[in-house]
Amino acid sequence: MEAIHAIEILVTYAIQGLGTWLSPFMDFFSFCATEEFFMLVMPILYWCFDTTIGMRVGVVLMLSSSIVDITKMACRLDRPYWSFPQVEPRALETSFGLPSGHTQKATAIWATMAVSFRKTWLWVLSIIMIIMIALSRIYLGVHFLSDVLTGLLISTLFLVLYLKLETPLVNWAKRQSPWVIFLFSLITCLIPILVAAAIRNANTGWQIPPGWLVTDIAPFSLEGILTINGSLFGMLTGYVWIMRSGGFQTRGNAFQLVLRYVVGVAGMLAIRYGLKFLFPESTDLLGYSLRFIRYGLIGLWLTALAPFLFIKLKISRKSRRTE
Repeated sequence: MEAIHAIEILVTYAIQGLGTWLSPFMDFFSFCATEEFFMLVMPILYWCFDTTIGMRVGVVLMLSSSIVDITKMACRLDRPYWSFPQVEPRALETSFGLPSGHTQKATAIWATMAVSFRKTWLWVLSIIMIIMIALSRIYLGVHFLSDVLTGLLISTLFLVLYLKLETPLVNWAKRQSPWVIFLFSLITCLIPILVAAAIRNANTGWQIPPGWLVTDIAPFSLEGILTINGSLFGMLTGYVWIMRSGGFQTRGNAFQLVLRYVVGVAGMLAIRYGLKFLFPESTDLLGYSLRFIRYGLIGLWLTALAPFLFIKLKISRKSRRTE
């Protein structure tokens, strides 16, 4: 990849050479593919528009993110500002470079919404967002062109695969008991964590290559993949529970929709930061387990506990009667 990077770096120089006046705009687009952005957008989709589409976006995002995290650890490739001193680091990252997680997340969120809602204006907006987020990562000096193209490819291929498998999987799940779904979801979410842990353990002797210009990186950290799969596990189990309990209606007046969002996001933040204060964030089995649980509760709150509260507060109601 060194020869390819030597050519690609010319793209980085050209984009960074457009000037620092672009930094606020590029920072904004980069933010639009972060965990914080997802925590703001996913509730709007799931609580206020369409639960099915909200879950589709979440599943595509989480599973393709796991693939990207594992690929990063397996490839062990650098970022532009790590190996080219002429690149200005306008953002700092601690994981490996290939593929771009931001580009993958942008594609997962925006392309899935465009495919699901089938609106021309949303397709246009989605293409613009994906391109701008990809360019922002090059501008910030944290990704090569090949990184963002690989992230785009992974997310696109996974979205196509998911759309082909979604209906058969949903039909299968409807015939299973909640405990079967629970175990299936748990295994699905533990496999990427175990694969990442195996890669990390196989690289215990890895050292920063000579010529890299960084010292403070943690490229084999498991925190990201624990966050992703803990959230996904909570989302899946919560979704099955709330739907089998009668579901909930996303329709409502403006006051109800705004109140749902405020109450729901407040709960998510309380779990995220409240339990972060209570749970130790150590890099051992206990710390990792508590991180998985914390984000599992966030996912559970998103898909089940918050809608249950909405029904109790009469700002939503069940979508059907239970037998």
